[in-house]
Amino acid sequence: MTTSNDTLFYIHDPMCSWCWGFRPVWQQLEQQLSTTVNIVYIVGGLAPDSDQPMAMAMQQTLAATWQRIQQQIPGIEFNYDFWRHNSKTQPQLARGLSVQGFPSLVLIKEDRLHAIPLDYNNSHTMQQAIVDIIRPGSTER
Repeated sequence: MTTSNDTLFYIHDPMCSWCWGFRPVWQQLEQQLSTTVNIVYIVGGLAPDSDQPMAMAMQQTLAATWQRIQQQIPGIEFNYDFWRHNSKTQPQLARGLSVQGFPSLVLIKEDRLHAIPLDYNNSHTMQQAIVDIIRPGSTER
């Protein structure tokens, strides 16, 4: 827990393959920053809210994307049985936030929004970007 007024929003979607691919790096970053900044999770939605099953073509597209991510990032595994048990979309809780896609990191400092560029290979580059915003001129590395 931190006493900082700075807040880092992690905007993600449970069905987003890149969110899962980013997970190992995010976990490192979260651990590194947990005492420096408040972290808030916001769930977004890849598709509009719906209680209807996702179209088969979209299910197949997402499954193919999961397979590509799994091949590119060692240790990432997806639950391909998901489509047999639940193909409905998640609610879009991130409405009103302008993000370029999922996952996204947005830092609020002194009522200003700062988009944090994602690095799928290295949590330290993102940590430094956040430290540079929180403490300008800091030489922390």
